Amino acid sequence: MRNPRHSQPGIGLPPSPRLPEEVVAKTTAKYLEAYERLTGRTL
Repeated sequence: MRNPRHSQPGIGLPPSPRLPEEVVAKTTAKYLEAYERLTGRTL
């Protein structure tokens, strides 16, 4: 029988640390910029 802890990543591990808001904001801006450049459209 398979151990479910080995088949599902993250099971049994502590939660990841929260990212600082500045990191989230900068990442979001980069993805929006990439989307706009690729599609020529804004969200």
